[in-house]
Amino acid sequence: MRRLGILLCGLTLYLIGNAQTNLPIGKGFNLHVHFVVPYSESAWPDSAVKAWIEPRISFAEEIYAYEPALKLTYEVKRSGQIGGQDLQSLVFRSNKHFHKFMRKYFPIVAEDSLNGYFPIIIAEKFQVLKPQKRLCGKTFLPSKSLFFGKRHGMALKRYCALSVFAHELGHIFKLTHTYKKSFTRKDCNKDFKKGGKGKRASANYENRIVNLMDSPIDGFKAVLNDCQKRLAAKERERYLNENNQLNYQLFKKK
Repeated sequence: MRRLGILLCGLTLYLIGNAQTNLPIGKGFNLHVHFVVPYSESAWPDSAVKAWIEPRISFAEEIYAYEPALKLTYEVKRSGQIGGQDLQSLVFRSNKHFHKFMRKYFPIVAEDSLNGYFPIIIAEKFQVLKPQKRLCGKTFLPSKSLFFGKRHGMALKRYCALSVFAHELGHIFKLTHTYKKSFTRKDCNKDFKKGGKGKRASANYENRIVNLMDSPIDGFKAVLNDCQKRLAAKERERYLNENNQLNYQLFKKK
């Protein structure tokens, strides 16, 4: 009897394990990220870099949880300069100069359709001279990238609000600034004030909440409305293959 009990217990565990293995897998947007850190380990230790990255990843996954839910993995690469550009101090003549540099040195990498990564520079200083702008983050815009055929990674300023990373991902997922006019038929920003005076108009200072696609405010909880969540999810779904896996080749080119 004891031997029979052991056999039955083993069979039960086998069946449970098999059932869990064969459970249907929901859609996920599983993106691998390379953070490019232009500091030595002594200047910015691995533990401190990890403490900077992981809250930003957690928040991005939380805010883009609509299926296909964003899931991020990452690794850190240390590099001080490339193409004569000091990566700690990113200064560009114009937006065009920035995009040209990023397409050349930090394109989205697709080793094949299922393997690749998205590069992100973490800089001390980030500035465009014409028009004069001090930036916290910048990446490609899906509509404009069609003209160039190759998309690129992202640049983030180290000392900016935690939500900037998720804000820039929002642009990749086809979300526009709350204060910008939209010419699309489905305008998720219709309830927000437009124009320069509309910046931070979405902020609730009493509850310390601001829309993610407004100008980020450090210490404020950033949120999306339901329309923005659905629109971003629909854009993520465009890059999945028939097995609901991210197609890096498609994500890189279109």
